[in-house]
Amino acid sequence: MIDHNDWRLQTDGGIRYKLVDMSGSFEADNAEAKQTYIIRSQDLMAFVLESFPLIAFMGNTITIQRARSMPGYVGLLSRKVSFKAHTEGKPIDPFGVDGDAPDGTYEPYLTLDVDYTSGNCTEPDQDDPITFLEISSTASTNFLADTMGSFGAVWVSAPGTEEDPAVDIDVPSSVIETSIEWSFRWPQVPYEYFSDTLITRIRDRLGKVNSGPTKLFSNAPAETILFLGYSISQSATWNRKEGVTLPPLNVDFKFLEKNFMAGDWTGEGEMQVTHNHIYRKGCGWRRLLINGLPIFATTDMDGMFTR
Repeated sequence: MIDHNDWRLQTDGGIRYKLVDMSGSFEADNAEAKQTYIIRSQDLMAFVLESFPLIAFMGNTITIQRARSMPGYVGLLSRKVSFKAHTEGKPIDPFGVDGDAPDGTYEPYLTLDVDYTSGNCTEPDQDDPITFLEISSTASTNFLADTMGSFGAVWVSAPGTEEDPAVDIDVPSSVIETSIEWSFRWPQVPYEYFSDTLITRIRDRLGKVNSGPTKLFSNAPAETILFLGYSISQSATWNRKEGVTLPPLNVDFKFLEKNFMAGDWTGEGEMQVTHNHIYRKGCGWRRLLINGLPIFATTDMDGMFTR
C-alpha cells in the first residue's frame, strides 16, 4: 500500500485518505451517496468529529457548523460514518485502548463508509437564525360570535319582491380572526449556553410581542408575534467537548401570530389587527390600553437568537 503521506486527497481538516469506491442516487426531492475511504486508524475520531462538528460555545457566543459535505457536492451532507478493519482477520485499535501491544499487532489502516444525504447548503450563522433554526407554521381561523343588529346591515331582497331590508338585532354574525402558529426548534444547543445566556433571553420575552418587523416571521408587522413559551429535551449523544458532562439540549419555541386587515364598521376603512387589538362589539377591532399601556409589552424578538 502507498504510504499515506503520498495520498493526494485530504479533508478540509488535513486528514489524508484514499478514495476506493463511490455510489449514489438522485430523486426529485432527495439524493444520497456513499463513499468508501481508506484512512489511518489513528485518524478515525478526527475524521468523525470533522464530519459531525460540535457547536462551539465561548462567552455569550456560539459557533454553529454543519456536517461535512461530500467533496464536490455541497448539497450532500454526512449522515453516517461506518468503519471496519482494512485487512480481514487483522484487528484495529483506533481508540488506542491497547497501547502496550507489540508492533504489528494491529492494522494501521481502516476502511470507512461515509453515507451522505440531502442537507442545507447554507453554512449556519448565529447572526442569521434562519440558517440554523428548524421552522414550521400552521394557519388557523377562529370565528367570534356577534349580532349584526343595526350596524349597517341590510337584507338583499329577492328579485321582484319588496321584502323588508331591516335586520333584527339578534341575527347572528361571525367575526373572522385568523392566526398562525409558529414552531421553532433549535437542536444541539450547548447546555452551558442555554443556562448562561439563552434562558435569560427567553424569560425576558415570554408573554411579549415583537417591537418591530422581524425577518424570522417573514417580516410580520410590530405587535403581531406573541411568544407563548418553550420546551426542552436533552439530546443524548456521543459527541461532546472534552470536559463537558451535560448533554446538549433541543429547544422548541412556540409563537402565535395575529396579523390581518379588518374592516372598520365606522366606515374609516381597514386597519391592521395585532395582539394589542380586541374586538369591540358594534365598532370592530380596537386597540386596548390598560393604565395607559397596551395589553402586551414589546420586545426585540430577533435578539433571542442572535449574538
